[in-house]
Amino acid sequence: MTDMPNFYCPFCRHILDGTTHKYSDAAWVQFNCEYDTTIDEIKPLTELFIKQEILIEHKERQKQTNKKIKVLKLRISELNSFKEKIL
Repeated sequence: MTDMPNFYCPFCRHILDGTTHKYSDAAWVQFNCEYDTTIDEIKPLTELFIKQEILIEHKERQKQTNKKIKVLKLRISELNSFKEKIL
């Protein structure tokens, strides 16, 4: 038995259960979203698409973190050289 891929609402990103939200109350309370695949012309998002978006976001955060680490390492090096000059 294979697992069926999950589909997500293109507006609020909540998981779908067939044609509507799996947790319709949560989708409504958080986003006032009443998406229905039989009514709306916009197709639902695939699980792969959602995970690719998340991966892109994580890579961008990692890139920014690496830049900050590089700046901090340079600053530490400057402080260490200043410390050596004083002592």
